Amino acid sequence: MGLGAFINGAVSVISSCIGTVGKVIGDFAASIITRIPPLDIPKTLEIIRLIANVAELIADLLGVTERGESAEELGAKAMAGDKKMDDFKSTDEYLEYLRKEVRLDQQKQNEMTSEERIASAAVGIAILSRGIEEKKDILIPSDFWVEVGKQNMKGEEVRTYLDNFKSGGFSELKLADFLKGNLPMTELRLMGTVVEQTLRKLNPELSDDAIQEKLSEMMHISRG
Repeated sequence: MGLGAFINGAVSVISSCIGTVGKVIGDFAASIITRIPPLDIPKTLEIIRLIANVAELIADLLGVTERGESAEELGAKAMAGDKKMDDFKSTDEYLEYLRKEVRLDQQKQNEMTSEERIASAAVGIAILSRGIEEKKDILIPSDFWVEVGKQNMKGEEVRTYLDNFKSGGFSELKLADFLKGNLPMTELRLMGTVVEQTLRKLNPELSDDAIQEKLSEMMHISRG
């Protein structure tokens, strides 16, 4: 199977469950899958797992999830349930519903195809992202999570970006738009200051020139 057919298959799995997961979560999940750089199937799976691991870590630290809950399992439950997130007042209430009322068939889980697994993980990431948004009071677009995968970010990096964008007065974590230059000049300048401050906090041993080199490398990766 080629990568294109694999991606299309995963998106089709999500599309078939839109009535269960809801259009917002479904579109968010599909957007993550389709925006991953066109590499190969194993690399695509690796990037999705990396994103899921980081989202799981941040969600756990913020109390969105209970210890041991995975994005893939939550996504699978969301696709198997009969209520969607829009039916609840908060992500916390929705997750309680998934924990208490949705049971997965373990045999079916073990026999899931790679397309079904990546679809489940992406839906889970979308749900965790919504929960993180509610805890941090900042919007997180799907392309931020794609950037997490492309830049091979760790949990501490993501948490620092969340904190610094929020404290910097931004209502949305538009890191991907910044790295690609897809913002008005005034916003680019303001956001550039926050991103540089974040890089300095994460890399206190680096000189100013090295910070600029790292930023240029991130932009190259983002636009590649």
